[in-house]
Amino acid sequence: MGCSTFAEYAVIAEISAAKIHPGADLNKMCLLGCGVSTGWGAVFNTVKVEPRTSVAVFGLGALGLSVIQAAKMAGASDIVGVDINDKKAEQAEQMGATFFVNPTKCEDDGRSALLARHKWGYDYTFDCTGNVNVMRTALEVAHRGWGESCIIGVAAAGKEISTRPFQLVTGRQWKGTAFGGWKSRTEVPRLVQSVMRGEMTLDPYITHTFEGLEGVNGAIDALHGGDCLRAVVHIAKNDLPLAKLPKLKSENNVEGGKMRQFTHWSETCQCDMTFSIFLPERPERKAADPPVLYYLSGLTCTDENARTKAHFAQEAARVGIAVVFPDTSPRGVQIEGQDDSYDFGSGAGFYVNATDPKWSKHYKYDR
Repeated sequence: MGCSTFAEYAVIAEISAAKIHPGADLNKMCLLGCGVSTGWGAVFNTVKVEPRTSVAVFGLGALGLSVIQAAKMAGASDIVGVDINDKKAEQAEQMGATFFVNPTKCEDDGRSALLARHKWGYDYTFDCTGNVNVMRTALEVAHRGWGESCIIGVAAAGKEISTRPFQLVTGRQWKGTAFGGWKSRTEVPRLVQSVMRGEMTLDPYITHTFEGLEGVNGAIDALHGGDCLRAVVHIAKNDLPLAKLPKLKSENNVEGGKMRQFTHWSETCQCDMTFSIFLPERPERKAADPPVLYYLSGLTCTDENARTKAHFAQEAARVGIAVVFPDTSPRGVQIEGQDDSYDFGSGAGFYVNATDPKWSKHYKYDR
């Protein structure tokens, strides 16, 4: 903590370095060093927001918006954004907020407007301001009996928080988080890959960019201007080639885990291909990645065959293995006659004469 710098080089302890995918776009992944990743972690790790719950987020900078983004992904049914800047309302809505409150336009810091929406309070509230008065409000609009209020914003040195003890006696919980609870050495690389696969996006946060160290002052001014979420300073040119990871196409909960379908470009088949992966639930968040079984059910089958017909998920979850189901036929390529029969073409590539010009471009199973 407290070692941020604008220097081109820095000496750090080896244990403090996290190795990420070499093809990641550093102009985006720099946001995962703090801020956005902290908001995600507050939702996923610290309070563990559950589906169909209510959420109130105080402060809609990049941190607050990342909380909204994660809460929506977690399945929250009502997400209220609170900020003194009306311009933040549209950004919050784009991230997933369902309602907006400007406390300066209310007589009681927005409490009545918030409680008019949920009489007994919100399941989860988050302070992303660093203002101790807002922290108190966030706690006191949390749901009586079980509401959790998470402090993420960092208050000025020497500031203290206060509330009436009865607020806690009646079941509310006050929590705090640093870096969203992520274990940076092992979990930041996973966050990087999640962004690269399209599961989470960082694009909306980068509102300003500057070239060279001479742009640092401009970046700080932009942050103070009220319209900037994150300003990225390109200190030096990065010559590393960017990599493209498979993109998430769909995700469904199944027995003991999740079934995810991905699409990717195949250089061999010169078209988009798909594959499905069953991922068992981790026994704990910091557990190691599971072993992987690759299952090719036959050239007459698509990636949907085993995952829709075989009752495999329960057993795979029990023993803790991931299962990959590749697709054997090109998708999205319109070739005359490819769908004439269930045992031909797109459904059964091995019946195709791949030396025929009509098939040779996309059906290259000899590679």
